[in-house]
Amino acid sequence: MTLSDKAEMRVDICSECHPFFTGQQKFANRGGRVEKFKNKYGLK
Repeated sequence: MTLSDKAEMRVDICSECHPFFTGQQKFANRGGRVEKFKNKYGLK
């Protein structure tokens, strides 16, 4: 239930492939710029 004044709302989420329904993510956490820099130059 929403507070919208529209009679019907539709969203484009596929229940067969969306991570919410499958429980799996398609991509891994890649980290940010600082982590990439540290990994590139072997810093801790």
